[in-house]
Amino acid sequence: MIQKIRKPLGISAIISLLICIVGCAVNYLSFQKTGHFPLAYRIYGGECMNEVGFGLSAFHTYAMEINGTDSVHLGFSLYGFMTWWLVIALVIFRIITVIRALIKKA
Repeated sequence: MIQKIRKPLGISAIISLLICIVGCAVNYLSFQKTGHFPLAYRIYGGECMNEVGFGLSAFHTYAMEINGTDSVHLGFSLYGFMTWWLVIALVIFRIITVIRALIKKA
């Protein structure tokens, strides 16, 4: 039983890791050019906004004064990266098992 799921689990973990690394790289490179992440969800709150995606987070603070300056704090969270990796791996694993079941039926 364990042998049956070991290979699909390994494949889904590797594919998920590659997707997370590429997503993190896309977000970082886009942040360097535009100051925002294209692959992230945004949390708005008053004079600040937090963008989170693939382990990276950018916390934007917008000045509410006439001569104030905006600031951005870029951070990396290993916990966030691992969460994204695990969720994507589980989705890919489920897709692989459904495809295998469909092929087996046919």
